[in-house]
Amino acid sequence: MHYPFTTYDSGEPLKTYESSAAFLEDFRQVVTPTVIEAMSNAQYSELFSNYQGVMIGNGEVWFDQVNQDLKIKAINGDS
Repeated sequence: MHYPFTTYDSGEPLKTYESSAAFLEDFRQVVTPTVIEAMSNAQYSELFSNYQGVMIGNGEVWFDQVNQDLKIKAINGDS
């Protein structure tokens, strides 16, 4: 995860997490079955990328390079 880290619903920011401890408090609300399914089914050949980063599924998860690491930078809700 790259902190600060923001969750979204229908493109609108829901909550920003400043630390892993804060994110872990809401983990089950953020990492929903839909998000887990998208991550589990991700295929390299189906990833979408643009200036915002790389998208898994239909935008459930976005990640990008931070220094030498790949970090999740956004998770979108089930709506």
